[in-house]
Amino acid sequence: MRNNRVGLNVKKVLPGLLLALWLGAPVGAAHAEEQLLENRYFAAPALEAGQRNVMPEDWMTFSSDNQVQIHLTRDRAKEGEQSVRFAASGTANTFQGMSQVAAVEAGSSYEFAVHVYLAREEEDRGSLRGQLSVEWLNAQDEEVARSWGPVWTDEDSPGFWQEFSLTAEAPEGAVNGRFVITQFDTGDAERPGIFHVDDAGVWELP
Repeated sequence: MRNNRVGLNVKKVLPGLLLALWLGAPVGAAHAEEQLLENRYFAAPALEAGQRNVMPEDWMTFSSDNQVQIHLTRDRAKEGEQSVRFAASGTANTFQGMSQVAAVEAGSSYEFAVHVYLAREEEDRGSLRGQLSVEWLNAQDEEVARSWGPVWTDEDSPGFWQEFSLTAEAPEGAVNGRFVITQFDTGDAERPGIFHVDDAGVWELP
């Protein structure tokens, strides 16, 4: 069930939704088999007792200052037993994130959605912000365009999971999409902040 959904639609696609309702199918069922991401619930690798600083399989991490503070955790999860924890460093004008590449078809529309958990305690939320994006890549692995999704901050619905989504059309020349979750650091060393991400998916829309 999707609660408190925040979405940014570059192009709305309604026929599939209407068809699903007409058939009596739950919303999303029409394109459930088109989910493109691997390890979307961050179940792999399964953490063992005492393990720390383990990255999820099939996802690439990056950082502007070579200080990635992203890892799997069992402290909180929406689906299964694990999620990914993003911890800001408190250094201004830095960012870090994780991404996964999937094949796309130019002219088709895609939905990229994740669920984010912000700590209930204000001192743990900090002043960071997060955002979704898609980098559209051509056959030479060059970026031909980029689509940006909604931003979440420490003020967004703390204490439970909230969905954020981006819907966009793959531009001409795109053969792959790099689906990115980025955390931007606002530089509050006293309250750098954390958030968790789980249940990430990409669907080709009908």
